[in-house]
Amino acid sequence: MAIKTCDCENNGLGNLGAPSCQLIAGVTGSMFLVPTYKADGTPNYIDLTTDVLDQAYLEDKLYNADPSLRWQWIPTLDSVTNERAESLVQELDSGKKIKIREGIKSFSGDIYGMSYTFLGKLKLAGCSEVSAYPVDLAGNMIGRRSDDGTKFYPIRIDKASFDPIYVEPTDTTAARINLAFDWDQSERDECFKLITSSQITADLLTIRSVIDANLVEDSSVVPSSTGIAVDVSMDYGDAYDNKKITGLVAADFVVVSGGTPNTPDTVTETSPGVYAFDFTGDPLASGTATVTLADGKPFEENAALEITIP
Repeated sequence: MAIKTCDCENNGLGNLGAPSCQLIAGVTGSMFLVPTYKADGTPNYIDLTTDVLDQAYLEDKLYNADPSLRWQWIPTLDSVTNERAESLVQELDSGKKIKIREGIKSFSGDIYGMSYTFLGKLKLAGCSEVSAYPVDLAGNMIGRRSDDGTKFYPIRIDKASFDPIYVEPTDTTAARINLAFDWDQSERDECFKLITSSQITADLLTIRSVIDANLVEDSSVVPSSTGIAVDVSMDYGDAYDNKKITGLVAADFVVVSGGTPNTPDTVTETSPGVYAFDFTGDPLASGTATVTLADGKPFEENAALEITIP
């Protein structure tokens, strides 16, 4: 929506008629963090003319192979404040006040049940230009609609203000991560609109962001042209062991040797997070086999694994 500014040539006050029922955003209970810009420099947005916010659509956003298109989901925020400070005014000697600009609008919310590791992941969101689609407790999504009514932009965040911190537990309070930031000064409350919960058919209780994965060669198996084994874990875990990623299947992996993808006959999880590959039908070329995780999945490798094939 275009911002209407004061016009001293127009003697009208602006019409204040309103319908009896209006869409009012509630308290923010969750949030999508979205890169403000795509890799080509154009802004990310929801296309209001074609996009359908169903499960497939949101999973495509969350698992997109292109990081500049990938959304991040914070499922639960508590103790939220989202308030605009008082406007900056100049007070003259006569006592008259002149409004200089609107006050900064600041967000603060607590995330419970997350570890030091999650804090590190969240901090990375502030390394680039970031925006957000807040979602209120009723499931309505908040954003900024374009003047022509075809695009729904996430609300821009002031990158320099993005400040997640870990708050240690006490005798009476649980550990939490406090996420605080200021909204960009160019964002105006009067320009926001809602996509209602009835227009979002995805189950927000079941979606999740991509989890970073570590791929390590399983030293108990000697690699050959017909077989390799890979240990897959998260960054999460204790000081001794990372938490294993279980339940993966052949379609979750990509193995390339000699410049060509190889298709395993079977991929067997021999122990939690350890996967044995059988390439009898499509042997690996001698040299180096590169193992990655398939795009569009809930997991993404921190780095490709290279295994020497004799």
